[in-house]
Amino acid sequence: MKSIGLALMLVAGSAWSQVEVSDAWIRASAPGQKIAAGYMTIRNKSGQPERLVGGSSQAAAKVETHVSNQDGEVMRMREVKGYDIPAKGTFELKPNGEFNDFRGSYEDYLATETAELAAA
Repeated sequence: MKSIGLALMLVAGSAWSQVEVSDAWIRASAPGQKIAAGYMTIRNKSGQPERLVGGSSQAAAKVETHVSNQDGEVMRMREVKGYDIPAKGTFELKPNGEFNDFRGSYEDYLATETAELAAA
C-alpha cells in the first residue's frame, strides 16, 4: 500500500513548543474512500505530560484520534478522547494501534503526496 508524507504543524507559543514529531506519514486510501490513517512518533521534551486530542488538516474535513484493537479474528477501530504523551517521553502512532483518522479526506489533496496537520 502506498504511503504519502505528512507535515505536522504545531501550535506556536503553546505547550506544544516542547514537542517534536518525527516519521509522520499517511497511509494512502483506495480511490473514492474518504478515510485515511496518519501515523507519527511524538516526543515530549518538557517536564509536564501533554495530551493530543485531535487536529485539523487541509487534507480532511475532520481529524480524530483513534485506536485499533484485535477482537478475535476482526480488527476493530474506535475513537478515543486523545493520547497522553508522557513528560520526557515518547508516544508512537502506528499501524494496528493508535492513529489519527482523517475523516472526509479530500482525494485530490491527498494525491499531492503532502498534507499538513495542526495539533490540538
